[in-house]
Amino acid sequence: GNREDVQIEALKRGTAILITGGFKPSNKVINFANEHDLPVLSSSYDTFLVANIINKALFNQKIRKDILIVQDIMTP
Repeated sequence: GNREDVQIEALKRGTAILITGGFKPSNKVINFANEHDLPVLSSSYDTFLVANIINKALFNQKIRKDILIVQDIMTP
């Protein structure tokens, strides 16, 4: 959301931030992130939907990783 103080604290700890709800990062947040080479992502979607999308993407990635193909289990 629009909690600049929380966003700056997260960036100070070296983490990327994701701003949801259609809020834009402030110039202070953008400048701090740029100075410390940290990503700032924003989405027009609400937090619940973004969390669900990320969860689904991670789950789908895990499924793809766990699929075995014949060459994986063949022995010479």
